[in-house]
Amino acid sequence: MTCQKLKATYLTEGLVLVLGAGVSKGAGLPDWRELLKRIGRECLGDDGPEMVCDLMKEGLSLPSIGGMLKASCPKDRTFSDIVRQQLYAEFRFYSKDGHKHDPASLVDHVQNNENQTLNAVTSLCAVRDKRYDKAHFYVPNPKVHAIINFNIDAVLTEYVQARYPRKNMHPIVRTVERASKSKDPEKISVYHLHGYLRFDPMANRSDKEASDKLVFAEQEYFEFFNSSTSLFNYTFLYMLREYSCLFIGLSMQDDNIRRLLHYSRKERVQAYEEERKRKRTRAEIEAKALRHFVILRKFESQTKMQLIERALHYLGSIVVWVDAYEDIPQLLGEIYTFGGNDWSTVYEKH
Repeated sequence: MTCQKLKATYLTEGLVLVLGAGVSKGAGLPDWRELLKRIGRECLGDDGPEMVCDLMKEGLSLPSIGGMLKASCPKDRTFSDIVRQQLYAEFRFYSKDGHKHDPASLVDHVQNNENQTLNAVTSLCAVRDKRYDKAHFYVPNPKVHAIINFNIDAVLTEYVQARYPRKNMHPIVRTVERASKSKDPEKISVYHLHGYLRFDPMANRSDKEASDKLVFAEQEYFEFFNSSTSLFNYTFLYMLREYSCLFIGLSMQDDNIRRLLHYSRKERVQAYEEERKRKRTRAEIEAKALRHFVILRKFESQTKMQLIERALHYLGSIVVWVDAYEDIPQLLGEIYTFGGNDWSTVYEKH
């Protein structure tokens, strides 16, 4: 029933994709904990990784540890550069000398990786341009309204541009990492809410990335979430109000995300209650307020799964359970096919 509702929503309304670390990790990038340990070595010396682990065991939040590391940043280096270098330390397309990577090699790297989540997410964004039978040209999927990306890396955008060429050579996505960048109606906007660090020769160009907008340390989170008109609060709340969102690669433990989901659901419930066109029962209102979807991996405990479902229901979200993260491509493929398009034309190698 849950999958059917997700498919029906995709078909009739479309979706906004909300992406977390689980998507980028599949491309060979570290998760936040591993990234902090790497940065710890740069800021605190050889004992840094162990010290970061000890702080985690003590229960300190990851943003607070990030703030400690930023405060210990060597004076001859910028913290954003350290984050970039450690984020892409084992990513072979990172351009340390300014050379541009081979797009075809990047496509092969993502498609040959064991975790296909990134490949599947980007496939959902493209549709074969039916005007060209022999050439593989693509257009943006009109059923994907936007992408909210909590990751700071540029892998998704670079992969989409390399994997899905358009006849006019314009990419099907556009990164929006600053409030000054406007939406392009012919592209899918990718909102990087925590900053944007490139790995190609465009790195460090203020007009092409947002290293100065990096939200990594505790104090940056405080400032970020205190601003009601920030890219995060305003844009994310707008997306939650206007569209149904599909959360992929997120554990849903972030209090700030849950807070905005709460505000969005509360506003929607109040609006339904105030309507005078026809009376709705409380059950009907609660059902209509459930409009977002969260992909999570199943637990062994059915009780734990039920508790998580109930908690997310109060935030207007429905859990879509998968046995393993490796099942996500199949799920997205079923959604895509339900919308009337051939999944093999965008997901499989060509």
